[in-house]
Amino acid sequence: MAREDRLDDSELLTGFDEGGPIDRGFETALRGYDKRQVDRYLQQMQLQMDTLAGERAEALAQIDRLVVQIQQLQAQIQELRRRSAAGDNASYRHLGVRIEHMLTLAEEQAEEIKANAHAQTQHLHQRADQRLREAEAQIEQARKDFETTLKARRAAAEKAEADRRAIIDAEINKRAREAQAMLDQAKERAAALVAEAEQDAENKRAAADEQTRQLVAHVERLRAEAQQLKDDAALAAEQAVAEAREKADRIAAEAEAEAERKRAEHEAELRDLRTEAVENLERFKQETETFAQTVRTEAENEATRLRAEAADNATLTRTEAADEAKRLRQEAQRRLEEAEAEAQRVTAETEEKVAKLAAEAEEAARAQREAAEAEALRLTEETERETQRLRDEAADASRQEREAAETAARRLTEETAAEAERLRGQAAAEADKITAEAAAEASRIREHADAAKVEAEADVERARAELAEIEAERERLVADAKAEAQKILEQANLEAEQVRSERDQYVSEAEKKAETAKRRAEELSKSAKQTARRDSEAILSTARAQAKKLIEEARAGRGEEPAQDAPVNKPAANGNGRKRPQNGGKQASSSEAAEKVSSS
Repeated sequence: MAREDRLDDSELLTGFDEGGPIDRGFETALRGYDKRQVDRYLQQMQLQMDTLAGERAEALAQIDRLVVQIQQLQAQIQELRRRSAAGDNASYRHLGVRIEHMLTLAEEQAEEIKANAHAQTQHLHQRADQRLREAEAQIEQARKDFETTLKARRAAAEKAEADRRAIIDAEINKRAREAQAMLDQAKERAAALVAEAEQDAENKRAAADEQTRQLVAHVERLRAEAQQLKDDAALAAEQAVAEAREKADRIAAEAEAEAERKRAEHEAELRDLRTEAVENLERFKQETETFAQTVRTEAENEATRLRAEAADNATLTRTEAADEAKRLRQEAQRRLEEAEAEAQRVTAETEEKVAKLAAEAEEAARAQREAAEAEALRLTEETERETQRLRDEAADASRQEREAAETAARRLTEETAAEAERLRGQAAAEADKITAEAAAEASRIREHADAAKVEAEADVERARAELAEIEAERERLVADAKAEAQKILEQANLEAEQVRSERDQYVSEAEKKAETAKRRAEELSKSAKQTARRDSEAILSTARAQAKKLIEEARAGRGEEPAQDAPVNKPAANGNGRKRPQNGGKQASSSEAAEKVSSS
């Protein structure tokens, strides 16, 4: 049982030497212990561990041998006790004298043998007791030596532990200061990055505002140019309408002047005819009676001719009126086509300029959008690179601190385990106590290592929190930059939409003006047609009235007797200038028609 306990106790530290030599493949780092000193220390610890392992194995073997001997002695004692108990109070009389004698002899021999065995047992007990006392003495001596050595080792271990703690505390403080310095540098770097990002964002925002102002100014300039184009188009349309109206007025004035000139010519000719008629009055008086019948016949013929001539004149006047109306219609149509062509040209130029301005605005907006997106992408990449660098630095610092803490804890654990193993090898009887102390020491060191690990993890968590704050700030800056870029894009799209709306409105106004000009031209054409129709009807009415008057005069001259006054006047109208009153009436009607045209 004790052996099993010792074996169970020994199994606690068997794993320290089963892993073989300690791995010395440390990574090279800028901070930490000297590699050569660490290697020498590890070699010494390895040698001590090998020595302690040998001593422990030898002590365990000796304990095992002693335990086997004690078990053998205990088995022999049990066997002897069993034999002695079985032979007590036995009677062999019923078997006969000889057999009784033989059995008695046998019993005597057995008693002798038992006495010998008892003596031998006593001797063995004495020897076992002696060996046990010797073993106890050895154990006591070993315990004393162990206590002495343990005190010395414990003092050395405590001194070494104090030194190691001082070194570890100094190193931890150094690492903490370095970590704090790195954290401060990271914070300063993060603050600098945040300030730089804010300044950059402010610069970008100022540049975006300036570009927005430039874009607004450009849009205003485009709007002014579009307004100028619209005003120019309106002015051109008004000029075209004014020119058409002026030309129509000029044509009417020329027609009125021509009619006035013809009326003056007709009046002068009429005055000449009247003078000629008065001069020939006396001569016609003498010839009146002679040629009365001839005059009547000629009057009838003349009336017929005048009717025919009136019809011809009416047809000619109608043709001239139709030609004039056609010419006016053609002139109005030509003016209308010119106005439409001018309006189309102005509309096309306006649409082209508006399209060009819209394309320029869209191109400027697209360039602004691309520049904003590129700047936002650059800021995002720079922030991500800086964040990744800070994260890598914090991870490296945390990993180095964790590795240093784990190395120190592992070294302390290994040293403590080696010390406990060596002490257990020197005194197996104190294995429980040594194991408890070693476990307590290991637990304390583990707690210390866990505390250092927790502190390191807390530092790592703080660094991660700082990184998270930096990441959140970066995301906020990126979101602000994206929002600003989106706002600029929306503003540019709004400005472009306003330019398109103004362009559409301008085109609509131009189309409305062209439609108005077209309707005005149609109204002018319709008015010219109506005026020409009225003039032609007036001319025809005047011609009909004049013809009717001539016919009535001819009929009246044919039905009356030759008198002094009437035959004189009638031949004056039928003398050499018989056609002149008709022409005079025609020109009078033409002048009246011209006056109606000018008045209308």
